[in-house]
Amino acid sequence: MPPRANLADDIWDYVAGAAETETTARRNASRSTRSRSRRGVLRDVSNVDPSGTLLGHPLRIPIVLAPLGGLELITPDGAVAQVRAAERLRPLIASVSSGRGASLEEVAMAAAGPKISQLYIRGDAAWTDELVDRAQSPRGTRRSR
Repeated sequence: MPPRANLADDIWDYVAGAAETETTARRNASRSTRSRSRRGVLRDVSNVDPSGTLLGHPLRIPIVLAPLGGLELITPDGAVAQVRAAERLRPLIASVSSGRGASLEEVAMAAAGPKISQLYIRGDAAWTDELVDRAQSPRGTRRSR
């Protein structure tokens, strides 16, 4: 997370805060302090392979970058920077929020790796269909129907 001094108060509150009553954030913090890992004493971990697949795409580690709306508040490149980071850590998949500043096409062109597009349905059916169509198109470009 960027240092507090680098962000305006309202942006810091957005980044550091949680949604609405922040109940889920409090519960997660509480549960994380109660959970303990069982240590594997004297186990050979020299040949552990954490790789796998997600939707047919290989993953080096079982991590997908979460969709983060409002990244443009923190860095001008926003979602474009997110998919570029996933590309550098390839194979890693970025989930891109529909609350992004960059267009689907800009995000698609930023990196060749697979991406997941999160969709908040805010418009009518035609608007939603258009976004889904654009997200499914190669490199995020609009397909003809």
